[in-house]
Amino acid sequence: MDFWILPLLLILLLAAYYIGRRVQRRRSRQRRQDRHLIFDSKAQQYISGLNYLLNEEGDAAAEAFIDALPVSRQTLQTHLSLGRMLRKNGEISSAIRTHQSLLASPYLEADDVDLVQLELAVNYVVAGLLDRAEALLKDSLKAHDPRIRAQALEHLVALYREEKEWQKAIEVINRHAERRFGRATEDWALQQSHFSCEMAEQSIARGAYQEAQRQLRAALAFDKRCQRAQLLQAKLQLLQGDYVSAHKRLKKLILSGSDLWEPMADLLVQVYQQCGYSETILLELRELSVNYGVEQLLPVVYQGMLALDKEQARCYLQDMFEASASSAALLEILADQEQEIATLRPLFQGYVIAQKESQMPHICSSCGYSSQQLYWLCPTCKSWGKGRRNIKPKAAELGRVVNP
Repeated sequence: MDFWILPLLLILLLAAYYIGRRVQRRRSRQRRQDRHLIFDSKAQQYISGLNYLLNEEGDAAAEAFIDALPVSRQTLQTHLSLGRMLRKNGEISSAIRTHQSLLASPYLEADDVDLVQLELAVNYVVAGLLDRAEALLKDSLKAHDPRIRAQALEHLVALYREEKEWQKAIEVINRHAERRFGRATEDWALQQSHFSCEMAEQSIARGAYQEAQRQLRAALAFDKRCQRAQLLQAKLQLLQGDYVSAHKRLKKLILSGSDLWEPMADLLVQVYQQCGYSETILLELRELSVNYGVEQLLPVVYQGMLALDKEQARCYLQDMFEASASSAALLEILADQEQEIATLRPLFQGYVIAQKESQMPHICSSCGYSSQQLYWLCPTCKSWGKGRRNIKPKAAELGRVVNP
Protein backbone atom coordinates (compact mmCIF):
# COMPACT_ATOMS: atom_id res chain seq x y z
CA MET A 1 0.00 0.00 0.00
CA ASP A 2 2.98 2.34 0.55
CA PHE A 3 4.26 1.82 -3.04
CA TRP A 4 1.84 4.28 -4.70
CA ILE A 5 3.06 7.12 -2.41
CA LEU A 6 6.54 7.14 -3.97
CA PRO A 7 5.40 8.01 -7.53
CA LEU A 8 3.16 10.73 -6.09
CA LEU A 9 6.03 12.30 -4.18
CA LEU A 10 8.18 12.21 -7.29
CA ILE A 11 5.47 13.95 -9.33
CA LEU A 12 5.08 16.64 -6.63
CA LEU A 13 8.86 17.28 -6.53
CA LEU A 14 9.00 17.65 -10.31
CA ALA A 15 6.04 20.04 -10.26
CA ALA A 16 7.64 22.13 -7.51
CA TYR A 17 10.93 22.29 -9.44
CA TYR A 18 9.13 23.38 -12.61
CA ILE A 19 7.09 26.05 -10.81
CA GLY A 20 10.24 27.36 -9.05
CA ARG A 21 12.11 27.69 -12.34
CA ARG A 22 9.21 29.59 -13.87
CA VAL A 23 9.11 32.01 -10.93
CA GLN A 24 12.90 32.53 -11.05
CA ARG A 25 12.83 33.28 -14.79
CA ARG A 26 9.97 35.71 -14.33
CA ARG A 27 11.85 37.57 -11.59
CA SER A 28 15.07 37.72 -13.66
CA ARG A 29 13.14 39.08 -16.61
CA GLN A 30 11.50 41.70 -14.36
CA ARG A 31 14.87 42.79 -12.96
CA ARG A 32 16.27 43.20 -16.47
CA GLN A 33 13.26 45.25 -17.44
CA ASP A 34 13.64 47.43 -14.35
CA ARG A 35 17.32 48.06 -15.09
CA HIS A 36 16.46 48.91 -18.67
CA LEU A 37 13.80 51.33 -17.53
CA ILE A 38 16.24 52.97 -15.09
CA PHE A 39 18.84 53.24 -17.82
CA ASP A 40 16.30 54.76 -20.19
CA SER A 41 15.30 57.26 -17.50
CA LYS A 42 18.91 58.30 -16.84
CA ALA A 43 19.63 58.51 -20.54
CA GLN A 44 16.59 60.69 -21.01
CA GLN A 45 17.78 62.98 -18.23
CA TYR A 46 21.22 63.25 -19.84
CA ILE A 47 19.63 64.06 -23.19
CA SER A 48 17.41 66.66 -21.56
CA GLY A 49 20.44 68.20 -19.84
CA LEU A 50 22.36 68.39 -23.11
CA ASN A 51 19.39 70.00 -24.84
CA TYR A 52 19.17 72.59 -22.09
CA LEU A 53 22.88 73.37 -22.45
CA LEU A 54 22.60 73.68 -26.21
CA ASN A 55 19.65 76.03 -25.74
CA GLU A 56 21.66 78.01 -23.12
CA GLU A 57 19.21 77.20 -20.35
CA GLY A 58 21.74 76.92 -17.54
CA ASP A 59 19.38 76.45 -14.59
CA ALA A 60 17.45 73.65 -16.25
CA ALA A 61 20.65 71.99 -17.45
CA ALA A 62 22.17 72.04 -13.96
CA GLU A 63 19.01 70.56 -12.46
CA ALA A 64 18.83 67.80 -15.08
CA PHE A 65 22.46 66.76 -14.67
CA ILE A 66 22.32 66.88 -10.87
CA ASP A 67 19.28 64.59 -10.91
CA ALA A 68 20.75 62.25 -13.52
CA LEU A 69 24.25 61.93 -12.05
CA PRO A 70 24.45 61.14 -8.32
CA VAL A 71 27.41 62.77 -6.56
CA SER A 72 30.32 60.42 -5.87
CA ARG A 73 34.10 60.49 -6.18
CA GLN A 74 33.74 58.89 -9.62
CA THR A 75 31.38 61.61 -10.89
CA LEU A 76 33.02 64.57 -9.10
CA GLN A 77 35.08 65.77 -12.07
CA THR A 78 32.00 65.66 -14.32
CA HIS A 79 30.07 67.91 -11.92
CA LEU A 80 33.06 70.26 -11.60
CA SER A 81 33.43 70.47 -15.37
CA LEU A 82 29.74 71.26 -15.71
CA GLY A 83 30.05 74.10 -13.21
CA ARG A 84 33.11 75.52 -14.95
CA MET A 85 31.36 75.40 -18.32
CA LEU A 86 28.31 77.18 -16.92
CA ARG A 87 30.57 79.83 -15.37
CA LYS A 88 32.43 80.31 -18.64
CA ASN A 89 29.12 80.76 -20.45
CA GLY A 90 28.02 83.42 -17.97
CA GLU A 91 25.49 81.20 -16.16
CA ILE A 92 26.89 82.13 -12.76
CA SER A 93 23.82 81.27 -10.68
CA SER A 94 23.69 77.81 -12.27
CA ALA A 95 27.39 77.27 -11.65
CA ILE A 96 26.95 78.26 -8.00
CA ARG A 97 24.03 75.87 -7.63
CA THR A 98 26.00 73.02 -9.22
CA HIS A 99 28.95 73.45 -6.88
CA GLN A 100 26.75 73.99 -3.83
CA SER A 101 25.02 70.67 -4.56
CA LEU A 102 28.44 69.01 -4.43
CA LEU A 103 29.20 70.49 -0.99
CA ALA A 104 25.88 69.09 0.28
CA SER A 105 26.93 65.54 -0.61
CA PRO A 106 28.09 63.31 2.29
CA TYR A 107 30.16 61.11 -0.05
CA LEU A 108 33.09 63.47 -0.71
CA GLU A 109 36.41 63.29 1.12
CA ALA A 110 38.21 66.29 2.62
CA ASP A 111 40.40 66.96 -0.45
CA ASP A 112 37.33 66.84 -2.69
CA VAL A 113 35.52 69.35 -0.48
CA ASP A 114 38.54 71.70 -0.67
CA LEU A 115 38.49 71.51 -4.46
CA VAL A 116 34.75 72.23 -4.63
CA GLN A 117 35.10 75.18 -2.22
CA LEU A 118 37.78 76.67 -4.46
CA GLU A 119 35.51 76.42 -7.52
CA LEU A 120 32.63 77.93 -5.58
CA ALA A 121 34.85 80.80 -4.46
CA VAL A 122 35.74 81.55 -8.09
CA ASN A 123 32.01 81.61 -8.88
CA TYR A 124 31.46 84.14 -6.11
CA VAL A 125 34.28 86.33 -7.46
CA VAL A 126 32.72 86.36 -10.92
CA ALA A 127 29.30 87.07 -9.40
CA GLY A 128 30.72 90.01 -7.41
CA LEU A 129 30.03 88.33 -4.04
CA LEU A 130 33.49 89.24 -2.82
CA ASP A 131 32.92 88.80 0.93
CA ARG A 132 31.79 85.20 0.40
CA ALA A 133 34.64 84.57 -2.02
CA GLU A 134 37.21 85.95 0.42
CA ALA A 135 35.94 83.72 3.24
CA LEU A 136 36.05 80.57 1.10
CA LEU A 137 39.49 81.39 -0.32
CA LYS A 138 40.91 81.96 3.16
CA ASP A 139 39.50 78.57 4.16
CA SER A 140 41.05 77.00 1.04
CA LEU A 141 44.47 78.29 2.13
CA LYS A 142 44.31 75.63 4.86
CA ALA A 143 43.76 72.77 2.39
CA HIS A 144 45.99 69.71 2.59
CA ASP A 145 46.72 69.69 -1.16
CA PRO A 146 49.48 72.26 -1.96
CA ARG A 147 48.04 72.78 -5.46
CA ILE A 148 44.72 73.90 -4.00
CA ARG A 149 46.53 76.21 -1.57
CA ALA A 150 48.53 77.74 -4.43
CA GLN A 151 45.43 78.37 -6.55
CA ALA A 152 43.54 79.79 -3.59
CA LEU A 153 46.39 82.21 -2.91
CA GLU A 154 46.46 83.35 -6.54
CA HIS A 155 42.71 83.99 -6.55
CA LEU A 156 42.79 85.77 -3.18
CA VAL A 157 45.67 88.04 -4.22
CA ALA A 158 43.84 88.81 -7.48
CA LEU A 159 40.71 89.67 -5.47
CA TYR A 160 42.68 92.06 -3.23
CA ARG A 161 44.33 93.54 -6.35
CA GLU A 162 40.97 94.32 -7.96
CA GLU A 163 39.74 95.82 -4.68
CA LYS A 164 43.01 97.79 -4.32
CA GLU A 165 43.58 96.22 -0.89
CA TRP A 166 47.35 96.36 -1.34
CA GLN A 167 48.37 95.79 2.29
CA LYS A 168 46.11 92.75 2.61
CA ALA A 169 47.63 91.30 -0.56
CA ILE A 170 51.16 91.76 0.81
CA GLU A 171 50.27 90.19 4.14
CA VAL A 172 48.50 87.15 2.69
CA ILE A 173 51.51 86.46 0.45
CA ASN A 174 53.84 86.75 3.45
CA ARG A 175 51.79 84.24 5.41
CA HIS A 176 50.93 81.69 2.76
CA ALA A 177 53.30 81.82 -0.22
CA GLU A 178 55.46 78.72 -0.62
CA ARG A 179 58.93 79.73 0.54
CA ARG A 180 62.52 78.69 -0.05
CA PHE A 181 65.30 79.81 2.25
CA GLY A 182 62.86 82.12 4.04
CA ARG A 183 61.96 84.25 1.01
CA ALA A 184 58.95 84.26 -1.29
CA THR A 185 59.36 83.19 -4.88
CA GLU A 186 60.44 85.83 -7.41
CA ASP A 187 56.98 86.29 -8.92
CA TRP A 188 55.36 86.91 -5.53
CA ALA A 189 58.16 89.31 -4.58
CA LEU A 190 57.60 91.22 -7.84
CA GLN A 191 53.90 91.58 -7.08
CA GLN A 192 54.57 92.68 -3.49
CA SER A 193 56.98 95.31 -4.79
CA HIS A 194 54.32 96.79 -7.07
CA PHE A 195 51.70 96.64 -4.29
CA SER A 196 54.08 98.71 -2.14
CA CYS A 197 54.51 101.17 -5.03
CA GLU A 198 50.73 101.49 -5.33
CA MET A 199 50.52 102.43 -1.64
CA ALA A 200 53.46 104.83 -2.06
CA GLU A 201 51.66 106.64 -4.90
CA GLN A 202 48.60 107.02 -2.69
CA SER A 203 50.77 108.41 0.13
CA ILE A 204 52.48 110.87 -2.24
CA ALA A 205 49.10 112.05 -3.53
CA ARG A 206 47.98 112.99 0.01
CA GLY A 207 51.35 114.50 0.96
CA ALA A 208 52.46 111.75 3.36
CA TYR A 209 56.05 111.75 2.11
CA GLN A 210 57.65 109.90 5.04
CA GLU A 211 55.12 107.11 4.76
CA ALA A 212 55.74 106.97 1.01
CA GLN A 213 59.49 106.69 1.58
CA ARG A 214 58.96 103.77 3.98
CA GLN A 215 56.74 102.02 1.44
CA LEU A 216 59.29 102.53 -1.34
CA ARG A 217 62.04 101.05 0.83
CA ALA A 218 59.76 98.05 1.36
CA ALA A 219 59.22 97.80 -2.41
CA LEU A 220 62.96 97.67 -3.03
CA ALA A 221 63.35 95.12 -0.24
CA PHE A 222 60.93 92.87 -2.09
CA ASP A 223 62.60 93.52 -5.46
CA LYS A 224 65.84 95.51 -5.49
CA ARG A 225 65.59 95.90 -9.29
CA CYS A 226 62.13 97.50 -9.21
CA GLN A 227 62.43 100.46 -11.59
CA ARG A 228 59.03 101.79 -10.60
CA ALA A 229 60.14 102.20 -6.99
CA GLN A 230 63.31 104.03 -8.10
CA LEU A 231 61.26 106.37 -10.29
CA LEU A 232 58.95 107.13 -7.39
CA GLN A 233 61.94 107.82 -5.15
CA ALA A 234 63.19 110.36 -7.70
CA LYS A 235 59.72 111.90 -7.86
CA LEU A 236 59.61 112.11 -4.07
CA GLN A 237 63.00 113.80 -3.97
CA LEU A 238 61.78 116.36 -6.51
CA LEU A 239 58.70 117.08 -4.41
CA GLN A 240 60.91 117.58 -1.36
CA GLY A 241 63.21 119.98 -3.26
CA ASP A 242 66.22 117.67 -3.48
CA TYR A 243 66.81 118.18 -7.21
CA VAL A 244 70.46 117.07 -7.22
CA SER A 245 69.66 113.69 -5.65
CA ALA A 246 66.73 113.20 -8.01
CA HIS A 247 69.00 113.94 -10.98
CA LYS A 248 71.62 111.45 -9.77
CA ARG A 249 69.01 108.76 -9.21
CA LEU A 250 67.58 109.21 -12.71
CA LYS A 251 71.04 109.05 -14.30
CA LYS A 252 71.75 105.85 -12.38
CA LEU A 253 68.48 104.39 -13.60
CA ILE A 254 69.32 105.31 -17.20
CA LEU A 255 72.77 103.75 -16.94
CA SER A 256 71.20 100.54 -15.61
CA GLY A 257 69.45 100.14 -18.98
CA SER A 258 65.93 101.28 -18.10
CA ASP A 259 63.70 102.06 -21.09
CA LEU A 260 60.81 103.59 -19.12
CA TRP A 261 61.31 106.87 -20.91
CA GLU A 262 57.81 108.27 -20.56
CA PRO A 263 57.94 108.67 -16.75
CA MET A 264 61.71 109.32 -16.76
CA ALA A 265 61.40 112.10 -19.36
CA ASP A 266 58.77 113.88 -17.30
CA LEU A 267 61.01 113.80 -14.21
CA LEU A 268 64.09 114.89 -16.21
CA VAL A 269 62.20 117.90 -17.56
CA GLN A 270 61.21 118.84 -14.00
CA VAL A 271 64.87 118.60 -12.92
CA TYR A 272 65.87 120.84 -15.86
CA GLN A 273 63.22 123.43 -14.99
CA GLN A 274 63.86 123.38 -11.24
CA CYS A 275 67.59 123.83 -11.82
CA GLY A 276 66.95 127.09 -13.69
CA TYR A 277 67.07 125.71 -17.23
CA SER A 278 70.72 124.68 -16.81
CA GLU A 279 72.63 124.54 -20.11
CA THR A 280 74.59 121.54 -18.82
CA ILE A 281 71.41 119.57 -18.17
CA LEU A 282 69.97 120.76 -21.52
CA LEU A 283 72.95 119.28 -23.40
CA GLU A 284 72.57 116.12 -21.40
CA LEU A 285 68.89 115.89 -22.37
CA ARG A 286 69.83 116.50 -26.00
CA GLU A 287 72.23 113.55 -25.92
CA LEU A 288 69.69 111.32 -24.21
CA SER A 289 66.89 112.17 -26.62
CA VAL A 290 69.06 111.52 -29.70
CA ASN A 291 70.77 108.37 -28.42
CA TYR A 292 67.59 106.75 -27.13
CA GLY A 293 64.99 108.33 -29.43
CA VAL A 294 63.04 109.92 -26.56
CA GLU A 295 60.39 112.05 -28.25
CA GLN A 296 59.01 113.19 -24.88
CA LEU A 297 62.17 115.28 -24.41
CA LEU A 298 62.10 116.84 -27.86
CA PRO A 299 59.83 119.89 -27.23
CA VAL A 300 61.82 121.05 -24.19
CA VAL A 301 65.21 120.39 -25.77
CA TYR A 302 64.24 122.04 -29.06
CA GLN A 303 62.97 125.19 -27.36
CA GLY A 304 66.09 125.29 -25.20
CA MET A 305 68.34 124.91 -28.24
CA LEU A 306 66.45 127.65 -30.09
CA ALA A 307 67.22 130.01 -27.24
CA LEU A 308 70.95 129.22 -27.62
CA ASP A 309 71.35 128.93 -31.39
CA LYS A 310 68.79 128.43 -34.15
CA GLU A 311 71.17 126.46 -36.35
CA GLN A 312 72.00 124.09 -33.49
CA ALA A 313 68.27 123.59 -32.95
CA ARG A 314 67.86 122.60 -36.63
CA CYS A 315 70.78 120.20 -36.38
CA TYR A 316 69.16 118.68 -33.31
CA LEU A 317 65.92 118.02 -35.23
CA GLN A 318 67.90 116.48 -38.08
CA ASP A 319 69.79 114.23 -35.65
CA MET A 320 66.56 113.18 -33.93
CA PHE A 321 64.89 112.21 -37.19
CA GLU A 322 67.91 110.36 -38.57
CA ALA A 323 68.52 108.50 -35.29
CA SER A 324 65.00 107.31 -34.52
CA ALA A 325 62.58 108.33 -37.27
CA SER A 326 61.06 110.80 -34.83
CA SER A 327 57.70 111.99 -36.08
CA ALA A 328 57.84 114.92 -33.64
CA ALA A 329 61.19 116.03 -35.11
CA LEU A 330 59.86 115.77 -38.65
CA LEU A 331 56.80 117.85 -37.74
CA GLU A 332 59.06 120.57 -36.34
CA ILE A 333 61.18 120.48 -39.50
CA LEU A 334 58.09 120.81 -41.68
CA ALA A 335 56.83 123.70 -39.53
CA ASP A 336 60.03 125.69 -40.15
CA GLN A 337 59.01 128.36 -42.68
CA GLU A 338 62.58 128.77 -43.91
CA GLN A 339 62.78 125.23 -45.25
CA GLU A 340 62.50 124.86 -49.04
CA ILE A 341 59.75 122.23 -48.94
CA ALA A 342 56.65 124.44 -48.83
CA THR A 343 54.78 122.56 -51.57
CA LEU A 344 55.29 119.18 -49.87
CA ARG A 345 54.58 120.42 -46.36
CA PRO A 346 50.80 119.61 -46.24
CA LEU A 347 51.38 116.09 -47.57
CA PHE A 348 54.14 115.33 -45.09
CA GLN A 349 52.25 116.85 -42.19
CA GLY A 350 49.11 114.79 -42.89
CA TYR A 351 51.18 111.61 -43.24
CA VAL A 352 53.14 112.14 -40.03
CA ILE A 353 50.06 113.06 -37.99
CA ALA A 354 48.25 109.93 -39.21
CA GLN A 355 51.28 107.77 -38.37
CA LYS A 356 51.64 109.31 -34.92
CA GLU A 357 47.97 108.79 -34.06
CA SER A 358 48.04 105.13 -35.11
CA GLN A 359 51.30 104.30 -33.33
CA MET A 360 51.30 102.30 -30.10
CA PRO A 361 54.45 103.40 -28.26
CA HIS A 362 54.16 100.81 -25.46
CA ILE A 363 54.01 97.01 -25.53
CA CYS A 364 53.74 94.27 -22.89
CA SER A 365 56.79 92.00 -23.10
CA SER A 366 54.75 89.16 -21.61
CA CYS A 367 51.68 88.99 -23.90
CA GLY A 368 52.35 91.59 -26.63
CA TYR A 369 49.48 93.94 -25.66
CA SER A 370 50.21 97.38 -27.17
CA SER A 371 48.86 100.70 -25.94
CA GLN A 372 49.23 104.46 -26.08
CA GLN A 373 50.17 104.74 -22.41
CA LEU A 374 52.44 102.82 -20.06
CA TYR A 375 50.63 100.35 -17.79
CA TRP A 376 52.36 98.97 -14.71
CA LEU A 377 49.70 96.23 -14.61
CA CYS A 378 48.96 94.79 -18.07
CA PRO A 379 45.18 94.96 -18.71
CA THR A 380 45.31 91.70 -20.68
CA CYS A 381 47.62 89.22 -18.92
CA LYS A 382 47.66 90.96 -15.49
CA SER A 383 51.48 90.89 -15.35
CA TRP A 384 53.25 93.55 -13.31
CA GLY A 385 56.09 95.67 -14.67
CA LYS A 386 56.20 94.16 -18.20
CA GLY A 387 55.51 97.41 -20.11
CA ARG A 388 58.28 98.30 -22.57
CA ARG A 389 58.90 100.76 -25.39
CA ASN A 390 57.66 99.64 -28.77
CA ILE A 391 60.86 100.28 -30.71
CA LYS A 392 60.46 101.95 -34.11
CA PRO A 393 62.69 101.45 -37.17
CA LYS A 394 65.60 103.81 -37.70
CA ALA A 395 65.13 106.69 -40.09
CA ALA A 396 67.96 105.37 -42.26
CA GLU A 397 65.80 102.33 -42.96
CA LEU A 398 62.95 104.56 -44.11
CA GLY A 399 65.11 106.72 -46.37
CA ARG A 400 66.07 110.37 -46.26
CA VAL A 401 62.87 112.44 -46.47
CA VAL A 402 64.05 116.00 -46.00
CA ASN A 403 67.32 117.85 -46.34
CA PRO A 404 67.27 121.04 -44.26
